[in-house]
Amino acid sequence: MNVLKYPILIIAICFGIGIVLQNYLSLSFLLILCLGLFLAFLFTFTYVKIQSKNSKNIFFGLITYLFMVVCGSFVLFLHQDFNKKNHYSNQGIKEQNTIKALVVEEIKPNLFYTKFIVAIDSFNHQKSCGKLLVYFSKKNPDTLA
Repeated sequence: MNVLKYPILIIAICFGIGIVLQNYLSLSFLLILCLGLFLAFLFTFTYVKIQSKNSKNIFFGLITYLFMVVCGSFVLFLHQDFNKKNHYSNQGIKEQNTIKALVVEEIKPNLFYTKFIVAIDSFNHQKSCGKLLVYFSKKNPDTLA
């Protein structure tokens, strides 16, 4: 059975490649947007051209695959919290910080620490977002580890 004859599989692989590229290269929003718009224009242009001639064109397939790579990068960019302006990591981190957070989940503790995942409401008295993994020492529960 020839697996490559199913285009949806190749399109899904290209989408995954876009996610991996964005994870390692951290492309900017403007670059992803410009590439996406340019490839969307080329995609539309070649689609109309192919429909009028009623023929196959390898250029259309390549544009489709590149467009899906850009779509994968765009989706990961949108889902990464630290790309938001009010994410706590984008604010000035000092020696001592004030964090107001809500405990979202308690994680299984080990012998030395109790662990929690917290959602940040404010960071240094500024409205913020993001999640943190917080460790409380079992020896001294009043301090963070």
